[in-house]
Amino acid sequence: MIVKAAVSALNKGNLPQAELLCRSLLDRGVEGPVIHEILGRIASRVGSYELALQHLTDSLKFNPSSQSALAEKRAVEEKVRAQATDASAHEERFLLIKAWGAGFWSDVDHVVGALLVAELTGRIPVVHWSSQSLFSDGNRPNAFDNYFEPVSGYTIRDLIDDNYSYFPPKWSTENLEQDNINKFAGKFSRMAGMYHLNRPETVVVSDFHTSVYDLKHWIPRRHPLYGLDTESLYRHLFNRYLKVIPEIQAMIENFRQEYPVGEGCLAVHARGGDKTEEFADNDAFNASYYKVIDRYLDRNPDLSIFLLTDSESILKDYERRYAGRIVTTQCSRTDNAQGVHFRFRDDPVRIGREVLLDTYIAAGCRYFVGSGRSNVSTAIVHLKEWYQNDYTLIGGNVSQERNLFLHNW
Repeated sequence: MIVKAAVSALNKGNLPQAELLCRSLLDRGVEGPVIHEILGRIASRVGSYELALQHLTDSLKFNPSSQSALAEKRAVEEKVRAQATDASAHEERFLLIKAWGAGFWSDVDHVVGALLVAELTGRIPVVHWSSQSLFSDGNRPNAFDNYFEPVSGYTIRDLIDDNYSYFPPKWSTENLEQDNINKFAGKFSRMAGMYHLNRPETVVVSDFHTSVYDLKHWIPRRHPLYGLDTESLYRHLFNRYLKVIPEIQAMIENFRQEYPVGEGCLAVHARGGDKTEEFADNDAFNASYYKVIDRYLDRNPDLSIFLLTDSESILKDYERRYAGRIVTTQCSRTDNAQGVHFRFRDDPVRIGREVLLDTYIAAGCRYFVGSGRSNVSTAIVHLKEWYQNDYTLIGGNVSQERNLFLHNW
């Protein structure tokens, strides 16, 4: 039973998993006093008292005589009163965003989720992808600079100061530039974004993935972003923070001028490589694209097709099936089940830039068909405001789904 599992996770101190389980029930329209009491207790533990009171009030609407919910609500109200009398001034505060360590747009998705935390907490964000990033060649201290402009005027070196305090406390001036400090196991591991929302420390460090979709529920009602749907939040964060460096922007513009990838083009993103092992039905999944693509071509017979794929076999299949329509960039592809970011480790920056180039070119096309299982496809959707009938994500939308495995310990 999901509620029982949520109670168990709460009792173990696994707040992210308890929340995800409760949210998954609310997603399905299932409500009840225990669900809201759990969410209230979680919010209280991380210092989000306004949200805690909302959930505890909802819990008491279902069960006004619940002594545990009443006691928790009184405790939260006392914390709110104590908070109101705390007149301590806050120094300039920062959020250090480290590399998540997955595929390129999965890593960017982690960055964007953390940037939402920065907006909600008034912290100055600093993104730092060290030499251990999958997309670093070690030639720059911060691999993020190979792709995007800095999100603020600060670097990780500015955050190393003996006068600063750090959260989680596994970080210090001695190890701040290191990676993989208790990321998946050990004390202060698997730190979801909720833990970073109400901290007094000077520097908060985000090294574990939290999605915008999960953080959306933590936005206070008084905040300017409150009430925005997930896609609108993504678009706001992409537009504000993700500025491609001029070198790559020039590559994007040059390609657009040379090839028909604008209003008369359908972008298609189909994954092979490591997705064939990640999903047993990946071949059948990719075959389901054809009917969708054909519907676009029936309505617009002159469309060219800009194909994004990491698979040599998929490229050859599309060139046979849609002869004379296919446009691609000259990027690295694989003929086996190994992801390109693992296979071509000799030049990781080139791999990252190829993915970035493909993504932005696709976002400039009139139509798009992609995989809702892929962060590349969802990034293309985030990059501009598409008309509803101009894009299709097949297989759901990973950026609007709850991941019940990350915190399943």
